[in-house]
Amino acid sequence: MRVLKRVLISFTVICLLAVASIALDNSSRTWPGKDLSELQDTFWHLTGLQGTHSDFSGVVIDIDRYGITFSAPQYFRSFPFEYKPTTRLKFYPASAYSDVTKSDRSQWQIAKQFEKGLYVIRFYDLHDGKLTFLAEDHHPIMVLQSLRQEGIENRRWRIAKYRDDGEQTDDQGLVDARGTPDITFLNGLVFGSPSCGGWTGGYKVSAKQLTVVADIILAGFCTPEEGSEGRAIVKAFQGELSIEEAEDQILLRDNDGRARVRLVPFSLPLSGPTK
Repeated sequence: MRVLKRVLISFTVICLLAVASIALDNSSRTWPGKDLSELQDTFWHLTGLQGTHSDFSGVVIDIDRYGITFSAPQYFRSFPFEYKPTTRLKFYPASAYSDVTKSDRSQWQIAKQFEKGLYVIRFYDLHDGKLTFLAEDHHPIMVLQSLRQEGIENRRWRIAKYRDDGEQTDDQGLVDARGTPDITFLNGLVFGSPSCGGWTGGYKVSAKQLTVVADIILAGFCTPEEGSEGRAIVKAFQGELSIEEAEDQILLRDNDGRARVRLVPFSLPLSGPTK
């Protein structure tokens, strides 16, 4: 547990107004094949990067609706982006990142080269699981290979149900989440939101055992209901949990065999099947 606690990361969130502005700009329409909207919530291996021939093993790239995250063990940087017909695809300085002192220097150097490459990208090409980012003159800047999703890591999950003693529960003792809380386990760190605010902290996976040491970080106002649910979800993830996989869902149980959390793919509709 002492080792795991060292992976706890304090988020430094900057440029929040810029990110919100980008989100509002992009929410009105999408440009398939141009604005990365077709690649939301996908994960990739970095296989080629202009300006370096470093070892990219352990580097995972996560693309979400408004940003792209560079992730290495216990280290990350997230860059917002937007697409406009006039400026094409455009990336902005990191809006969230982990403490550089916690990372390996080689990871930091790759991240800096990755960031440098982002600023000249204007297009991308997707073919047979390979994603190539291109500059204005269409020469390649970086190449990503689709990551095969297995187990609990490298995937965005919706927290569909969680244990909250005292509430009306299903036959497993779990209650339905009222909002759309989510969690992603990526290179030892947790991302997403337990209800209101964001996750901050880390995790360790060993075989079919998961240990999470994480909490909520706030960057705004939460209603009492959201705050209550967020704290209950954080509590449900505490301790050593066993991982049970079935039909593309995951059930986490504690050492006494009690169900604690049910995870489903984030893309699954709220009315989708959860057992």
